[in-house]
Amino acid sequence: RYLQTPPGSVSALELLFDTDHRVQLIIDRALMEDDFISGHPGISTSTLRMRREDLLNYAGAVGHSPIYVDLPDPRETGEA
Repeated sequence: RYLQTPPGSVSALELLFDTDHRVQLIIDRALMEDDFISGHPGISTSTLRMRREDLLNYAGAVGHSPIYVDLPDPRETGEA
């Protein structure tokens, strides 16, 4: 609705569509351990790989500061 993308395809890249800032960017802290982050550019048949810093700069440029959380790893909890 706010990000103008089909369910299952949403990523931080669609934040540019949220001009009213109704969506909060939440990032699992474990994702920040890698130099690169991948995401779908509005459709799940394509994937972009970007440097972590570039994604954070992009999010800031479109007015969305992330909140960092520690999500459980389903491989460690037996839920995978």
